[in-house]
Formats: sequence, C-alpha cells, structure tokens
Amino acid sequence: MPKIQNVSTPLTARAPTAHAAPKKAAAQAPSQVSKGWAAKTGTVAAKAPRYPEVATTAKAFVDAYAKGSKAISQMDMVASSQGTNKAADALLTRVATELASQLSDRGQDAAGAKVLKDLDGFMKKVGPAKSYYVDPERGSMASLEDNGDRMTKVMNQLARLSAQLGKVNAEPAGEYQQAYNRQAGGMLVQAEADFAGAFMKAYDVNADDAVITKAQTFFKALPRNVDSQVESRGGTLEPLERAGGAATALNDFAKKL
Repeated sequence: MPKIQNVSTPLTARAPTAHAAPKKAAAQAPSQVSKGWAAKTGTVAAKAPRYPEVATTAKAFVDAYAKGSKAISQMDMVASSQGTNKAADALLTRVATELASQLSDRGQDAAGAKVLKDLDGFMKKVGPAKSYYVDPERGSMASLEDNGDRMTKVMNQLARLSAQLGKVNAEPAGEYQQAYNRQAGGMLVQAEADFAGAFMKAYDVNADDAVITKAQTFFKALPRNVDSQVESRGGTLEPLERAGGAATALNDFAKKL
C-alpha cells in the first residue's frame, strides 16, 4: 500500500478537470437547411477501444496506487489504503477462482471447492479495510496501520495461491485446443498476481512515484503490444496468443521493477 506521507510535507494534488457540457446546436429553420450533403447531427456514440484490454485487474492495482499517491490529508491517505486493499482483494479473488476452476478442469472438484471455501474464511478473518478513525492509544494513524497489516496478509495469501496455481497449471488439462487456451489464461492470471507483488515491493522501497508512472506507461501500451502479436485473429488460437502474450509481457516487466 502507499507509504505514509508526512502531512506537514506539501504534496501536489491534481484537481479533477471540469468538463463543460456541450452546447446544444440551435435548431435551424427549414428554409435555412441547404440541399445536398450536410453534417449529421445527433449523439455520437463513444468509440470502442481499438485494442482489446488485457490484465485489467493488475492495471487497477496500479491505478489504486496512483490515486493514493496524490493523497494529502490523513483521511485521504486512509481512503487510498482502502482503495489499494480493494484492488488487492480483487486480485486474490481472481487467483482463487482461477485455481478452483483449473482444479475442477482436472477432476479435482472437491479441492477446487475447498479453495473457494478457504478464501471465504480468509476474507471473513481479515475483515474489510477500515475507514478513518481515531484510536484512544494509537491516535489518528490507527486505520492506516490496520489497513497496512491487512494488505500484507492479503498479498501474502495472494502469493501462496499464485504459487499453487502455477503448480496446478504447469501442464494443460488435456491434449486439445481448449485446454491449451485455458492453460494460457491461467498463466495470465498468475502473471497479474506476481506482477502486483513485484510492483508493491518496488514502490514500498521509498514510495517513488516514478514506479507508478513507469507501470502506467507499460499498461497503456500493453493492449496494442499484445494485439500486434496475434496471428490467428478469429481462430481458435487467438485466446492463447492474447493471454500468453500478456503473461509474458507482465513477467518480463515485473523483472525490471
């Protein structure tokens, strides 16, 4: 989670940009409308992303840190620690769900069900991230400390489940295309989890915002980079190529953090 900043140190927070509502075009009288070609009026639908998004859970983890890095007051810092915990929870749930699914693919339904049951028990034990409060003994830093401890537990559990997923998914569940695609998908889920752990460690060294900027730049380019490697567009190999390309890119980038 983001490092605790000294509130006496001035930090720069970017205020959200206000977007003015577009002015409605004045209605033209029939006599003013020229014949022939004319610009079409009406609502323009938002453009769909040019390249399919990938590794969105890991990207959300980085974005949560980016938002927290702009926190100024203790209340803002606590809110950001809730945000990073929420992003970590999403990664943990994603990995546990994938692990359970991969076990089920291999005929280990009971083991898969236990993974989800254990996840539910773990989440109940750690409880939700806490909002701002003042502890009689620890003062106003209590919630930050509690959320920091909680984040450590969640990330440790994430690392354990990611390692288990890697073992289960070391080989495809069968010798057919869907099994190969599923294996690649599992590798991407594991890569997202491992990336998050490497990113958190790199950032926590000295709360260097350059780490966040570097990661955001990477994720901005990732969809296009992955798309450029796809050769079987519309074919059965496309899911494998997209997941495999994204997993490789994440693993390579994590080593550079």
